[in-house]
Parts: sequence; C-alpha cells; structure tokens
Amino acid sequence: MDVFNDIVGPAQVLTEPADMARYLTDWTGVWSGTSRAVVRPGSTEEVAQVVRAAADLALPVTVQSGNTSICGGS
Repeated sequence: MDVFNDIVGPAQVLTEPADMARYLTDWTGVWSGTSRAVVRPGSTEEVAQVVRAAADLALPVTVQSGNTSICGGS
C-alpha cells in the first residue's frame, strides 16, 4: 500500500479491520464487503492518481459514496 500512502498520505490509507469496518458495511448493516485497504483521496487529482496506481497494480477499485442508502446500493 506504499504507493497509495505516497499519493494521499498514510493517514488516508486504512488497512486495519476496525478502521475499515464502517466503509465495508452498508447503512442497514445487512450487506458487507471485504477490502485490502480503504483509500480516501482528497482531490480529483488524487482520485486520478489512485485509480492509475490501482490499474498499474491490477487491483480492483470499488467506489463508495456517502454510504447512506438504505437499499443496499452502497
């Protein structure tokens, strides 16, 4: 995850299960996912760099919005 730390800073790359939990479960608590990391870019440029780096590493990317949907869409 060093490449992502270099892009957004280490505080914005979450890898501990407890830190990632709120990003991996929808608002209803019914649907959950898994991830190796949660990366929180702070600008459109950082988003572009993160997506490029993930593509270079053949890592899948799942985009999440506000995670407020009660229909499981998040």
